[in-house]
Amino acid sequence: MSENQGANPEAKSQVTPPSDHDLCEMLHETVVKDLLGPSNGAEEEILGTSVRDRYLVGKLAPKESLIDEADAGDLPEGEGDHGGDGTPESVTLMSQSIVPSSFGLTFCVDASCATLEIDATWGHYRKAESEFHVTEAGKPKRVWKRRPAGGKVQLDLTPGDVKPLILDAEQPEVFIRGIVRSPTAAGEKIITLFLVNGQEALETNQDEAWLFQAQLGLHALNDADLFRRRPSGEIGSDDAERAALAMLYRDKVEFAVGHGVSVHWTLSPQRVDRAISVRTQVVPFHDIPVTEAPTETDLPGLVELVLDMKQLSELDEKALKKTLKVLPGEYQSWIASQQQRIDRGELGEHEPSARGALERCRRTCDRLQAGIQTI
Repeated sequence: MSENQGANPEAKSQVTPPSDHDLCEMLHETVVKDLLGPSNGAEEEILGTSVRDRYLVGKLAPKESLIDEADAGDLPEGEGDHGGDGTPESVTLMSQSIVPSSFGLTFCVDASCATLEIDATWGHYRKAESEFHVTEAGKPKRVWKRRPAGGKVQLDLTPGDVKPLILDAEQPEVFIRGIVRSPTAAGEKIITLFLVNGQEALETNQDEAWLFQAQLGLHALNDADLFRRRPSGEIGSDDAERAALAMLYRDKVEFAVGHGVSVHWTLSPQRVDRAISVRTQVVPFHDIPVTEAPTETDLPGLVELVLDMKQLSELDEKALKKTLKVLPGEYQSWIASQQQRIDRGELGEHEPSARGALERCRRTCDRLQAGIQTI
């Protein structure tokens, strides 16, 4: 008897289809690679087009780049209007447009923080002979080849101007600069940093002086949660509405603001009001939480609640009042649970706003009960 004899032909391995969340992640990753890059790996090759045409976002131009005509000087000398393989490269026309040569972010850390680690990365594309593409004559084609560029450096948080910090020895005219402000009375330092492309524009192969897929990140040493809520200066003690909003969104903290770019951060595992790192994000994204109604398991009292208008219309007065009273009854239970949180000191500095909010909730509950009694 052969080894396969008797085997069930239907017993084949089943490939589990990706979940909706996985599909969204795959779509997001594909779009980012296509718009920002690199789409084919850290040392990719781009053939037949300029890098600026291939990627639409995440670019920092050489300083004082004013583009007012088709960029036809983006080719090696001696190749005329065609690439090394005879294929014309497309060009980008940006009429009288100022292209940014820097971006940055402002953030806040504990006054006790003395050092942060800067991690800046970008793609440096250079004209080179291809490792994969050849002409009909068998010679390597000329392509744009990517070099992963950037580096890490420690930032001394002594108040004052941040002198230019070089991260990559091959591109010393790309640097970090900014300012560290003196500690505030609240015990925090506010810092602004920029990644600057200080290179001169080139006559030919102009993309070599551009930065692509640029990102600027800052990390606390040993993953300490030293990044604090960024002061907004908008909330005053005499502004009840702003104080109430601050209480409601106290766990939604903004740790940094971008300058010419969006920002993301990594929260501390222990606290929602602290972060361990901040970074620029050329293509920002956000997962929107799903709103889920409480179930009977969450609120057992809702079992007797009737929401169907037809069923409610068919109930007699006694039964109608009984089922409607479920709402203010459960509302009172919720108010009591929130009062316990206040009494335990969970709201901290937001306690006055929380007590005011619960007082308004109690008035609303009383009105619900009064409305039911009028039926």
